Amino acid sequence: MVAVPAVSNAYVLDPTSSIVTDDSSGKQWLRWTETSSLSVNSAISTYQGDGWRLASNAEMAKLFSDFFAPIVLPEDQASRQSFVGEFGDGEDPVLELGKTFGWTEYENSINVASGETLSLNDYSTSIVKFGSASSGGASLYNSLTISSEFTFGRDDELIGRPERATLDFNQYTGIANGNERIGVALVREIPTSEVPEPSGLFLLGLGLMGLVYTRKKECLARA
Repeated sequence: MVAVPAVSNAYVLDPTSSIVTDDSSGKQWLRWTETSSLSVNSAISTYQGDGWRLASNAEMAKLFSDFFAPIVLPEDQASRQSFVGEFGDGEDPVLELGKTFGWTEYENSINVASGETLSLNDYSTSIVKFGSASSGGASLYNSLTISSEFTFGRDDELIGRPERATLDFNQYTGIANGNERIGVALVREIPTSEVPEPSGLFLLGLGLMGLVYTRKKECLARA
């Protein structure tokens, strides 16, 4: 059984803005469903004015490691890494990741774009692009694919399938352009305007403490 790491709980979703904040890294992520159907260039041009950029390989590797510990990926990872859970074990980090960042393709067996329903139970999936490379002048992007635990019926028997996640650093050539079922992983540093500033009462308290300390020193000097 693979336990959901506590660090994944550090990713907090603001449903109003569709922004996921990770205080531990000082970064914010835009929910993947906000960029589904956009090409990488379109997503960047749409959101870069607010500081968003395409997530790097290292940033996606950290995200993957946070949700699927004890898997730890080196920053220069150049292959494919997969996580496969155990059906019915009560742990589903893929579900937690999808609920936080959004389902781009299917949610609860319903196609997000078309509304069509699959003959599967509780099937949810997302695909997201990240990183970049150039090969022969073509822009290529890496991908993360996740699918939740689900069940289906066959021959009067209910069959279960475990959750899965695949982080692919081999340049997913088929998704350079926009696709309604694929999101773009955008990340930015937490804006300085959102970093809490010392309150007025706190600063006043520090001033009073300094005043008391100064007066005590003066009294001791006269004694």
